Amino acid sequence: MPVGLFRNIARISAGHSLRLMKLALSGLVVMASAFAPSVAFASTQSGVIGGINYLGGRVLFTVSGSRADRPTCDCCNRWEILVNDPAGQALLAILLEAYRGGRTVTISGTGSCQAEANDTEGVNSLQTL
Repeated sequence: MPVGLFRNIARISAGHSLRLMKLALSGLVVMASAFAPSVAFASTQSGVIGGINYLGGRVLFTVSGSRADRPTCDCCNRWEILVNDPAGQALLAILLEAYRGGRTVTISGTGSCQAEANDTEGVNSLQTL
């Protein structure tokens, strides 16, 4: 074979390989986005605290008022605080004080359901008004 033919084959192969690599990379990006976890939106709610239940290290409660952006895992329109650590105990103290005083609270959720109940959004922040 003549030397020029090898150069042409090498040039065509290099161009073809680059196109194949770009196509493969595009396919990987599409596949990665298809299997990426969906972004959860944290819900918010303002109102007066309804019922409070303690269940072995966690407190479940409801709040009156409309709730925006509830995660799909939340079936019961309630909130959950894990009270086995100081942060959860601080949230519980605020919750009980607001409940006792009949005060309005504003809650921001975590955007996901807690592992313990798996059907109730966790509390990220709790503010009394």
